[in-house]
Amino acid sequence: MNKKIYIDFDGVIVDSQSQIDYFFRLFGNKITEEWNEFLKNLNWEKEVLPNCNEINNSFSILKELYKLKKEVYIFSRVFSLNEASAKIKYLEEKGIRISFISSPGRLKKSNVVMPDKSKILIDDSKDNILDWINNNGQGFYYTNDIMDLMASKNIDFQEKKYIDYDGKIYFKNCVNDLSFILKKEL
Repeated sequence: MNKKIYIDFDGVIVDSQSQIDYFFRLFGNKITEEWNEFLKNLNWEKEVLPNCNEINNSFSILKELYKLKKEVYIFSRVFSLNEASAKIKYLEEKGIRISFISSPGRLKKSNVVMPDKSKILIDDSKDNILDWINNNGQGFYYTNDIMDLMASKNIDFQEKKYIDYDGKIYFKNCVNDLSFILKKEL
């Protein structure tokens, strides 16, 4: 079976989530209609992406996956067409030539792409992963927050690469590195 890999943008490829969290704190840490409107109007090209950093060689990994002709997609939740456009332009500037799929606003990713056993989602959101798996997809929870994982299950993280969370299997790479895709036949 040919596997299709869907990689989240924010918090997996670049640390843009930290920028959103920064704006959220400035906004008062409350999700309101005003916050949602703020997200829609946020200038990703000038205010967010220039302040983001690549997460652990993710650009090199994505370029290698493209060269290997792996079926990989960047799958990102967006709150506006401007956000989607800015993310696509940013990736192009970094030399990333992988198809970009956007998931509008608060829609679940499983409503945009129908999960099945051949489709793998790599995401830093437990909610996205649980939803994906509950809809017959494969999900790898992507984090470098060892404390978060320890709260989920008491495991020796130096030895284990997989964790059991709520009866589902999740991938954990302790160094938060996408290179496991190149080393593992998914």
